[in-house]
Amino acid sequence: MSGDLPPVRIHALLQHRGGATGIARAVFEGCVREGGDCAFSHELAEGEGDGDELVSASEVGAWVARTPGALAHVHGSLDWEACLGGLSGHAPLVVTLHDCGLLTGGCPYPLDCDQWSAGCAHCERNFPASAERRAARREAVRLARPVLVSPSRWLANMAREALPDADVRVIPNGVPWPEHLPAKVEARREIGLAPGVKLVLFAAHGGRDAAYKAGDKWEALWQRIKLAVPEAVCFMVGGEVHERRGDLFLWPYVDGETMLRFMRAADVLAYPTMADNHSLVVLEAMSMELPCVAFGVGGIPEQIVSGETGIVVAPGQWEAMESAVVRVLRDPGLGRRMGREAFERGRMRFSRERMVADHLRLYRRLSQRERELRG
Repeated sequence: MSGDLPPVRIHALLQHRGGATGIARAVFEGCVREGGDCAFSHELAEGEGDGDELVSASEVGAWVARTPGALAHVHGSLDWEACLGGLSGHAPLVVTLHDCGLLTGGCPYPLDCDQWSAGCAHCERNFPASAERRAARREAVRLARPVLVSPSRWLANMAREALPDADVRVIPNGVPWPEHLPAKVEARREIGLAPGVKLVLFAAHGGRDAAYKAGDKWEALWQRIKLAVPEAVCFMVGGEVHERRGDLFLWPYVDGETMLRFMRAADVLAYPTMADNHSLVVLEAMSMELPCVAFGVGGIPEQIVSGETGIVVAPGQWEAMESAVVRVLRDPGLGRRMGREAFERGRMRFSRERMVADHLRLYRRLSQRERELRG
């Protein structure tokens, strides 16, 4: 039962799609399972309402205030200043940092730019009014005084540097973790893959157009892998196109069940991400015993233990990325060992149940603290 769980009001930018909304809905559903009084709102509708509410950034504060004593948890907004402005003075308030947007003058990830810590006065990517926006967002955080939750230690450290007075906590992301996996041979049979074929998987929202995932370089990397491992085939998932080009299969956005089937059938996930917080794609691969080769950016090294649960490559080192993928393809035993280790370690650290429990524990503690402060 809910016990001392407060009423919870969860707000996200998108209604259904995207990693941030997926995390928000997982926590919402966990709260409901506990018997809690929990409601969900979003700023951009994408389909059926599912009982949640369409609420603009400036209306979030009023929506939360309709429920006395409610804890507000914000996972994203089109207008952080308006959203946090409406929640200023409300407690308890939690904000999850799914990217760096609340700390910068506009960009979700600064990449190699250090202007986010220097004021964003000279934005290399031409975000409009970047210095003013950065200052306004930080002032909004100062006035609203939320507890900031980061899925990664990497982004938590950025938040502490940017906002020295903020209360920053780390709650790693989590995904559903199966008790038992289907046989790999069965997963391959279901997608029509011959037993001796090596499958390389690329996946990101936007596919080859995913800028932060280096989608425009996927095909060149695949061509070099193919030269080294002629029996390999490749699935690139997440774009708009559905077609076959020889041994390269392009897939549009697919549902979660299909994505997990691809992961279970694959031999390696090639993930040349240029910016990441705490990747759900990596966690989903781990849950399917799929080893991942990824650039070591953001929170990726907190997810993958290089050489044990996957391989972490220095950012931007494309030859090393190619070599690591080829190594896994040529050594099936290595891939199986890393995949099993990823599954077992991930089950302990990155399950959805653990993530939800961590959030509900935080809600209870913040609610108790607020009651004590109010006497």
